[in-house]
Amino acid sequence: MNHKKYLFLFIFVSLSQLSLHAQLPMGGWRMHIAYNDIERVECAQSKVYALSNGALMSVDKEDGQMEYYNFLTGLSSANIAQIRYVKQLEKLLITYADGNIDLLDENDNIENIKDLYSSQTRENKTVNDIVVNGKTAYLAMDFGVLELNLAKKELKETYIIGDDATSVNVFGLSILGDSLYALCTEHLYSVALSDNKIDYHSWHKVSLPSSASPQALQATDQLYLLQDNLLYRRTADGWEQCFTSRQYYYIRALSHGLAALNKDEGIDIIFNNKIEKHLNYFYGSNDIDFDSANSTYWFAYSVGGVGKLNALNDKWNQYKPNGPISNTPYRIRMSGNRLFVVPGGYWASTQRNRPAAMFYENGEWTNYDAAYFYGKLGKDSYDYSDILGNPSDPSHFFIAAVSVGLLEFRNNEFYKLHNVDNAPFVTAASDPDLYTWVDGLAFDAHGNLWVENFNERVTGGLCVLSPEGKWTKLINVATTEKNRSKHVVISNKNPNIKVVSNVRVGAGLGVMDDNGTIANQSDDKAVFRHTFVDQKDKEVSPNSIYTLAQDLNGELWVGTDAGLFIISDLEQMFTSDACYRVIITRTDGSGLGDYLLNDEQISAIEVDGANRKWIGTQNSGLYLMSADGTETIQHFTTDNSPLPDNNIISLAINQHSGEVFIGTGLG
Repeated sequence: MNHKKYLFLFIFVSLSQLSLHAQLPMGGWRMHIAYNDIERVECAQSKVYALSNGALMSVDKEDGQMEYYNFLTGLSSANIAQIRYVKQLEKLLITYADGNIDLLDENDNIENIKDLYSSQTRENKTVNDIVVNGKTAYLAMDFGVLELNLAKKELKETYIIGDDATSVNVFGLSILGDSLYALCTEHLYSVALSDNKIDYHSWHKVSLPSSASPQALQATDQLYLLQDNLLYRRTADGWEQCFTSRQYYYIRALSHGLAALNKDEGIDIIFNNKIEKHLNYFYGSNDIDFDSANSTYWFAYSVGGVGKLNALNDKWNQYKPNGPISNTPYRIRMSGNRLFVVPGGYWASTQRNRPAAMFYENGEWTNYDAAYFYGKLGKDSYDYSDILGNPSDPSHFFIAAVSVGLLEFRNNEFYKLHNVDNAPFVTAASDPDLYTWVDGLAFDAHGNLWVENFNERVTGGLCVLSPEGKWTKLINVATTEKNRSKHVVISNKNPNIKVVSNVRVGAGLGVMDDNGTIANQSDDKAVFRHTFVDQKDKEVSPNSIYTLAQDLNGELWVGTDAGLFIISDLEQMFTSDACYRVIITRTDGSGLGDYLLNDEQISAIEVDGANRKWIGTQNSGLYLMSADGTETIQHFTTDNSPLPDNNIISLAINQHSGEVFIGTGLG
């Protein structure tokens, strides 16, 4: 199974009531989930359920109405791992990465089974695969097989099936006749359903056709195995390869045969070892199911949502929900009433993310996918790490890519790529399409765009693009003493002052004063500081600086891997390393206090219209603090809010409507 990491984007309304496509009350929540990237479809009686990056939706078979399911509609958890329709119960079985299990009927009633979730096992509780036999479900786990009694809504048994009762990673299950089959990396195990499955001696090893890693196991009239993109069927004499000239990337058992998906040649429907039907234009789908009652095929697509084909008249329908195309809001920004979202990043764990850009305005999402960018650039690009709209014209915006450089859009369409050929950028290595690293976008009051160009080996700098399209590069100690930069802050008290961050190795802050003469660098002054000293004369030397935010009083709030600190006067940075940290007085009468969020990893900070601070952490959810930080107004976590995870990745605030957009991480 492909366990995908995914992120959710939420809205929380804090300051005023929302008046977009639907009223969202004060303090209300709305979830924005990428439902277009469908991984699995399951036909029920009146609906077709679709799993998309851990989120669930359905399409009504008759009228095509789409319905969405999440925390707010009563699901017990987030990050759905598997779904299977249980025909005898007329319910959808839902398993989650945390071990929670739900049964959902078509009237949206939900029953929760907590046995696995509440168990004390240290093993991974994510279900890899499910096979249903009447009112019993077998769950493939990293440690073996679980038997789930769906009628009683309880886990019945755990089967540890390896030699000498050792754990084995089971990632595929199938039932053929009276036998249950469990697919592992090196072996296939079988057991008679009537045998004592608790006894590992009852499980028998079945050799695989080759040493390549197996991909999938399915059973229809015969047992089929997909290994190294080759299809095999199990016979009395062993494994026999089917259709030696064809390669497949996915197989799925249907009510009338086996569906075998080929990227270039469509879908074969196989029965009795023959290709009984060929769907020659439905390539690129992730999954397929067949509704025999209505003679319709249903398809799952990565960017196309859910597809429907009437097998009798070839009538085609497609259902694409309104939403983002990616559940990875690495960076979210507001420009007027438009929310900009990019799913990039440049940390080791996120490098080489496929490109995408998403916009939310007036209740509607507009998306640009990887195919769009490839068509415009004529080449691959990766890691779109920042996006910013022109304050005077949100249809004129820029995307910073930690790969190819800076992408400019006009009238909402790609206009120009700024790279080493036409901008003063440098690359960190020989390939400019991978190592032209730009980030940290900011517009000043004169319409100049400030861009960080950084790398680890050669001198980068702070580059400025004028409204007329002219580039200037500023090189000084504030702009070059950095390993990875992420932020540029232009002082709201003295716009000549700019602050840039060094995110990690040698983390710190650079400050420069261009004296209002960007082109003339002879009158500039700059300094870079790795260490600061707080009001108790204690040094603050963070290993990582994740976020910067300047409040309405001009104070700079700095989020680090070890809490936060504040610089009250940016001009003072030229001569002083002073900072201060908020101290919260203890309630035990001791008169002592503790630093606010000390040792927390602060990932995002935003300031609302009342100068309150919204502070996102990597482990403890979201805090709403008073203007001075001394009072916790709200603390949102997975326990008291719809947040699916306490890892907050990004924040943005629509100052006009009061919406707080929260990008969270799961996985």
